[in-house]
Amino acid sequence: WMGMLGASFGVGFLIGPAIGGALSPFGYRVPLLFAAGLAACNWLFAVASLREPVRQTENAESSDVPTRFALLRDPVVRRLCLMNFTFSLAVTQLETVFAFFMLDRFGYDAQHVAMVLVGMALVMGTIQGGGMKALSARFEERTLVGAGALLLAIAFLAIPEASTVALLVVPLGVSAAGRAISQPALMSLVSLA
Repeated sequence: WMGMLGASFGVGFLIGPAIGGALSPFGYRVPLLFAAGLAACNWLFAVASLREPVRQTENAESSDVPTRFALLRDPVVRRLCLMNFTFSLAVTQLETVFAFFMLDRFGYDAQHVAMVLVGMALVMGTIQGGGMKALSARFEERTLVGAGALLLAIAFLAIPEASTVALLVVPLGVSAAGRAISQPALMSLVSLA
């Protein structure tokens, strides 16, 4: 299931920048408002259609089921939550600062940045949609998280040093590969813990 989960993230990361780039000529607020509206629709859909499984509802009534805070006492769960938080923060910072970096360094506007992000999403989607099944069959999730984090760290160190867009493509591809490998593996470890 790690491949399907990864592919769904890849599709989201492919479509999101493309929509943002397409809407940016109407003003930078339009993509933001569209994303907020889409998130609100997703939330309403989830509230209206997703129900807690009966087995979870029955377990919740039992005093044997630990609370969320009690689960954080487990060092493995706590470490995985910290890793997930760090991963999310690092990737979010790349996405947040990247447009400003591209504007300042190369004069790219939102549409051009969107094309670069779509390219990164294609790398991620290819790895997560096709390669993760083979990788997860060969390597443990823990190994995949470590390899993906290492690739991300290397890429994050190299991105600011790129003096041309052609040189920037390599660390961005490495970053996309690292994210594609580590994200589904990390989510799998969290669900198992």
